[in-house]
Amino acid sequence: MNTYALVYFDREQREVLKREVARSFHSFDECRENVLIINGGEDTESTLNLSFQVLQNLSNSIIKKSLKIFIYSNEVFPDAAILDSLLLIMTEYNSNLSLNHASFAQLPNPNIFYFRFLGLFQAGKKCQNISIFDFIENFEYGITNDNIDSKAVFEDSVFNFYNNRIAQSIAGFHNVLQLFPEDGASMKYIERGNEILSN
Repeated sequence: MNTYALVYFDREQREVLKREVARSFHSFDECRENVLIINGGEDTESTLNLSFQVLQNLSNSIIKKSLKIFIYSNEVFPDAAILDSLLLIMTEYNSNLSLNHASFAQLPNPNIFYFRFLGLFQAGKKCQNISIFDFIENFEYGITNDNIDSKAVFEDSVFNFYNNRIAQSIAGFHNVLQLFPEDGASMKYIERGNEILSN
């Protein structure tokens, strides 16, 4: 199973980000219109650490906010439909760095990284289910105690959402926002929950 770093970027920042990614990964396997694809081989942890390095090296906060990296482990190279689906999910849930469950499971010690379970999503033309984990750092302010404290509340709220306890889930996401006001994923879940309750 190979691990790919999918580096999404705004088209206007294309050349800047290609140079920055090359500094960390030294090369990339493919450059499409809005994504660089790097094959990290079987070493998920190194691929993830190099992704952190890319984000840390970017001094321009505007570019950093627009950059999205998805660590994707699979036996099969991601096709265009998967690439588009993952970008849409990251955009809707305001994630800068995410990974699928296969990548998370291959980390020797995943608890040293600040990831939380974001949810179960359908991706690609075949609508395959993908469990996604989200890095909870705010790239403008870094890791804070409130980010960390919000993890358990967020994950409980996600599980309530998928178990159709929608009102309880919404209340939980509001509690997350009290700790982590910029959390776009909680805002998105509240929006989805309110739509369900209104139908």
